Amino acid sequence: SQCAPGDLSCAASCECFPGFGGETCAVTAEELAASTALRDSLLANLLTVTASEEPSAESVGSWVSGLLLLSEKSEEVSQEGSAVILNIATAAVDAASSVGLAPESLASVLGAVDTAATTAALRAASAGTRRGRRLVSGSSSSVNQTRNILGKMGVQLMDSMVLGQAAFVV
Repeated sequence: SQCAPGDLSCAASCECFPGFGGETCAVTAEELAASTALRDSLLANLLTVTASEEPSAESVGSWVSGLLLLSEKSEEVSQEGSAVILNIATAAVDAASSVGLAPESLASVLGAVDTAATTAALRAASAGTRRGRRLVSGSSSSVNQTRNILGKMGVQLMDSMVLGQAAFVV
């Protein structure tokens, strides 16, 4: 279906010539597939680290830094990779509160969550017709997980406010 002007739930996608891919159609399909496979593998390894490593301020900071680097290029993140990004982000946000990490240390998590959402939208768009603009949406589980992450980050921000500080709405 067509998108109405100003409709933020819609996304445009490029129609690449055969053999090319990515957001700008600038890489060959083979290069994109290899980059995506490598990025998915690295994300899976980082998820393994978050599950097996004892959380500390340093380790959670390392997880967040790694997550930021691995989620920089949404075109190289698969649908499975976006789910792993959300799992790592959840682990980092959960661990951050238990180790007393300042909420601003988690700012990079927002970029990674955005990449996961962008990836879901791009994959949903490419699953349909490859022409024009169309309505896209993420899976309900990824949407719920994203809401959960943002909600936890909001609670951490509110908990870090000092007495007398003006309240804000998340």
